[in-house]
Amino acid sequence: MNLSGLKAVLAPLHAKLDAGKRWDQAERLLKLALRWANDLDGEIDRDLLATLAFTFTLRAEVRAPTSTRSSVEAALAEQGWTPLSTRELIRALERMPDKPATDEEKLIVDADTYTQLGLLGLCRHFASGASAGMSLADCERMAKKALNRRVYTPRAQADCQPRRDLLRQLLVELNKDCN
Repeated sequence: MNLSGLKAVLAPLHAKLDAGKRWDQAERLLKLALRWANDLDGEIDRDLLATLAFTFTLRAEVRAPTSTRSSVEAALAEQGWTPLSTRELIRALERMPDKPATDEEKLIVDADTYTQLGLLGLCRHFASGASAGMSLADCERMAKKALNRRVYTPRAQADCQPRRDLLRQLLVELNKDCN
């Protein structure tokens, strides 16, 4: 799949977001998901996986019937996506991150969870929180919420555990410094 049309539509939207939701984050999600996909039984639709990765961080804008959604639908139609396939993508984005149904959805949700853990995850939470004007305590709550997110695929579970442990340690140290 040629993602240039989709990128042309989404890049200006990604540029307005904080660093944890920009195009490079979408590429990071795809890279992780592809790495874990090899360990799953069954066939993975790599075009769907890529499209989910690049629309996941913008899911609120893509799910709603807006000009953004229309532009995404047009870019996908140029790639040969049928209206049914596009509707299925929108439904997938509505289920994510809490109720992913397919392996592709689970891989992207797991990749997002992975990037919210560890040192990178802590930085993401505080950068996002700071850009939204959140307090230190609210940023810490966001990080703690990531500790409890479900991970669906076996390889992602194994890869996430050390990062969960590190994030827990970092939060303990943060609390020591703040109290």
